[in-house]
Amino acid sequence: MIQETYPEEYLDIDFLSNIIFEYLYNNSTDCYETEKIDTKNIYISDIKLILDKKRQKKLVNNIFNTNVRWLWRKRDSYMFKREVGIFSSNIELKIIQENDEESDLKSPLNMNSLITFLLSELVIMKKTTGILINLMTVDIHLELLIDFINNYDEISSDFLELKNINNKLISVTISEHFFKTRILSEIISILTWDQLKSIIFQVAHTIAIIQIEYPGFRKNNLSIDTVFLYLKKPKNNSYRINSNEFVINDEGYDVKISVFNDAYIPIIADNNGISDSKKVLDNTYDILHFLEDILSQVTNNPNITDDIKKNIKSIISNIKKYDKNILLSNIIMTESFFNTNQNGGTKNKSRVIKGIRYLSNSDIFLKSENRNISSLPDSLSSLDSDFEKKYSDDNKSISMMNSSMPMNSSMPMNPRMPMNPGMPMNPGMPMNPGMPMNMNSSMQMPMQMQMPMQMPNTQITNDQLVKLGMIPPMNSSSMSKTSADLSLRPQFNMQGGNNQDIYIDIANPDNFFF
Repeated sequence: MIQETYPEEYLDIDFLSNIIFEYLYNNSTDCYETEKIDTKNIYISDIKLILDKKRQKKLVNNIFNTNVRWLWRKRDSYMFKREVGIFSSNIELKIIQENDEESDLKSPLNMNSLITFLLSELVIMKKTTGILINLMTVDIHLELLIDFINNYDEISSDFLELKNINNKLISVTISEHFFKTRILSEIISILTWDQLKSIIFQVAHTIAIIQIEYPGFRKNNLSIDTVFLYLKKPKNNSYRINSNEFVINDEGYDVKISVFNDAYIPIIADNNGISDSKKVLDNTYDILHFLEDILSQVTNNPNITDDIKKNIKSIISNIKKYDKNILLSNIIMTESFFNTNQNGGTKNKSRVIKGIRYLSNSDIFLKSENRNISSLPDSLSSLDSDFEKKYSDDNKSISMMNSSMPMNSSMPMNPRMPMNPGMPMNPGMPMNPGMPMNMNSSMQMPMQMQMPMQMPNTQITNDQLVKLGMIPPMNSSSMSKTSADLSLRPQFNMQGGNNQDIYIDIANPDNFFF
């Protein structure tokens, strides 16, 4: 294979981590020029580094000569964490077998790198945050890694027993690990329904976005073992598809989907490692496979409540009512997707509420003018104060490090290379802090991150206390009950609806529906 020539920055994992973190998570003001991936002209050198043995050795020194901690083994994959403060990353080692075609784009060996390369563009364009980004993939001669492998008794025998060690290659993939991370399978038994519901929606939304961008996409192995979770301070996030929008509390878990070895995209990523049955159009397959994997883990677990089990079954049943060819977005961006109560049944209330949302801390809602009470989901509860304190302290540390570690803007960028974290960005064009980031000739990259809404410093009047039911109205006959005026939270006011004065009669619980 012809060896490719790359700039030195391509071999510096810290430089690459810095760029990706600053752009994705630190709202960097530095600008990068990118262009859309040409899916008809993708080459093996676009998705992984191709190096001679001398440069492989240099890269090994850069990656492994630091604090590396063993994490776990999953079948033929070996995962480590490269701990470098805020710019930490995962290191995955995978033995390349004799029949693997390391230069074939259709090979399952390269499918994870290819799919992540394609999907990372959705992250760069701010369409989703739900993909675990690859920083680098490279094939390394095993003999260059023997000294490193010998330090880990958990895996050394697996590698040393291989025949023809001097001729063996190891696929090395570096991916982001910027925050405290857990795999969903590790913590599923301790999650509340509110937390699990948020994770399910984030996963479903990510798959729905991918289906729109790449029709016919199938991950084929969407399980609780392939969903990573960044642990953060809980906050409300807005999720949009076309004109529909959900605002949902992430409950302190930020979903990152990974492991695309079995994935398939018609024509663009024709995976020759999977059967034809896994290439048939089925837009509900991935989410159903994910939910059924969850159900299999919780069914016989005594720590999981019956309510959670019933709710999962109810969602699966609802999805199966749809045709498998319908886009997932048409299922999840509806008020009925989580149409379950705490007993796992369907809500059975029919009164219409106009221009109203939760007056309490609403964690999940669909933007709408007319709402049935049956469409108002149970409010998601926040995590406990100890959890919030723990991870808010982590975020404070991150913010302090960010302020003292500015983005390295001296490295030039190449306008011909898509800014795709699946491969390091090719220097060639200087970063211009004052110039907007162009995704192509007709579109600019939005650089400002959406910030959580702030409550105004509002004085509560007697009239507002009346509407809250704290004090009776002077003329209660002129005011209707069972709803609430949103003047206390003007950023939540909705267009349309009935403007008649209304108040909540707290003394009468039949009229208090929150």
